Amino acid sequence: MNSLRIITLEDLPVEMLMEILSYFTADQIYFTFSQLNNYFNLIIKSLPKLNLVIHEHLDPSILSFFNSFNKIIFKFSGLHIFCCRCQSHPINAGNRLYEIYPTTDTGWYPEFDEKRFPYYPSKIENIIHPDNYSRLESLVLPTASSKLIQLIFHGEVPRLKACHLGRCEPIILPRSMTIQLQNLRQLTIRKQQGHVLEKILLVCPCLEYLDFSCRSCVPAFHFINHCFPSMKYLRLGRLKNFFFHNEQFIFLLSLFPNLLQFHLIVDQCSYDVETIKIQEIANYLHRQCPLLKILVLCIHMEEHLRRAFYIALIVLIVFIFEVYYQYGECAVTAKYSKKNMKLTHRIMDMLDDLSIVYWPDCQSLLNVLRNETYNIWDQDVDLSIEWPFKSNHIHSKLNNLRLFIETFQNNDFNVEYYPDRKLFSLSSVNEKSARQPHVDIWLWKRYDEHETKPVLQLFDSSLKYQSRLISDIYPLKSVTWLGRNVKIPRQSHKIAYKEYGTSYMKPIFIRNNCFHNLIDGRWFYNA
Repeated sequence: MNSLRIITLEDLPVEMLMEILSYFTADQIYFTFSQLNNYFNLIIKSLPKLNLVIHEHLDPSILSFFNSFNKIIFKFSGLHIFCCRCQSHPINAGNRLYEIYPTTDTGWYPEFDEKRFPYYPSKIENIIHPDNYSRLESLVLPTASSKLIQLIFHGEVPRLKACHLGRCEPIILPRSMTIQLQNLRQLTIRKQQGHVLEKILLVCPCLEYLDFSCRSCVPAFHFINHCFPSMKYLRLGRLKNFFFHNEQFIFLLSLFPNLLQFHLIVDQCSYDVETIKIQEIANYLHRQCPLLKILVLCIHMEEHLRRAFYIALIVLIVFIFEVYYQYGECAVTAKYSKKNMKLTHRIMDMLDDLSIVYWPDCQSLLNVLRNETYNIWDQDVDLSIEWPFKSNHIHSKLNNLRLFIETFQNNDFNVEYYPDRKLFSLSSVNEKSARQPHVDIWLWKRYDEHETKPVLQLFDSSLKYQSRLISDIYPLKSVTWLGRNVKIPRQSHKIAYKEYGTSYMKPIFIRNNCFHNLIDGRWFYNA
């Protein structure tokens, strides 16, 4: 009797060839066997089980050659994701699930480069044709659109057994949904709302593995009144405001009496702190889940720690503020004051050279009246001028705001103009911030046409006496301040009284000054 001699692959029975090819993925089969001959092409196109594993690059010719796939798996290990440990191989059972895809949310959502990964996850769905719905058994993708989610949960993929999806758009399932996915055994779905958990359990009653992640509370269940004995592996991620001792935890355990592995990640309630009694939790687990072998319990208390940190920080700031107020008199540094004085003299020299009449105002006017130079808590010097200038002024061209600003800049000053306040803030060129030593120049406008009492006006919320009689200003009086001759308003005491009240002659450092000097760093200025 002559025995059949097998010399080439074609000599093998078709059944044996199909069994051999079942150990290869679609891309391996395509690049290895598709160019051999028509006989092999007929065989590989008729394979009953075909797995598509998507690497960094997916040749479009693979999709055009094969009609459909049983498993579509996105290979995470090829993305060089250092934050997760995962391998990519077909999902055959529930024992090695953690070696297939990332267990952390960040591992599901890498930054994709279209040059390196031409098949962005959102495009992968395009290869799932309607003709493939009835054949697809496994699906592992890092993202999924609402369209794909709705197809899955409305029973359009009836043979689907393992479905592992990363970032998903919110699932919308009607309350009275009658469809049940009886074949679905493994499900991973991330970034959902807490109320979706109950709907998933109702739609997928035969799950053996569930990995559900959300960033909200899981409300009390209203429609589930039975347990799920098939559930063996359960991972619930980042449930908000979770309680262990108000029946919520016990009820959750009662739904899954045959659990072998339970991973629970929760945020402790931020508004009602619960004392967690580990011994009671252990007793709950022993009674409700006697088969449990592995428990991973992660309780996040960031909200409480963050709140405690903020409270401690506020207390510390208040303490520093009070010490600064009571003992430091809200002082700026000596170097800050020295720079401000030097800057003030430079600005006065420039105004004198331009024949622009100016006078100390606000806090600086009080310094003159009290025979002071500069209070240790003062952050700036205030000068006032009448602007626009009269038409016969030697520099009336400076009524053009742009030219006026350029004049300051040409004299090596940095200028910040606040049009709503009618205020120039001048500082050194290398110090371009109001937090640095600076001089404020207020621009008062004259109103004397058809007025019985001509006035200078400047409407700013920081000033109380906003409309001043010209007779209170002019003629200016000469006094000595900062070692030089300066002019002050004719009725300076009247102006100070209207601006600061009866106690204007008494130096007072106020908390508002302390706050500004502390926040702006003037109390440790050392530039």
